[in-house]
Amino acid sequence: MKKERLPKGAEFVGTFQLSQEETIKFGESETNKELYPVCEILCYKDIPYVTLEIAGMKMIFKISDTAMEYLAGYFR
Repeated sequence: MKKERLPKGAEFVGTFQLSQEETIKFGESETNKELYPVCEILCYKDIPYVTLEIAGMKMIFKISDTAMEYLAGYFR
């Protein structure tokens, strides 16, 4: 995949959010079991693009039509 620009008129359809527990730090034996968002993948209607938001950065990627159809299937 290469970094792209989102086409004009892109219609947002849904988001996948990835979460994880806080990292155990020195001297701790366990976490508080709470999940914190670390990454989001934004999907668009009928166009093969996704936006990846991670660590304060946004990156737009063109994906295959097959991948677009698969991801869009979660939002029908």
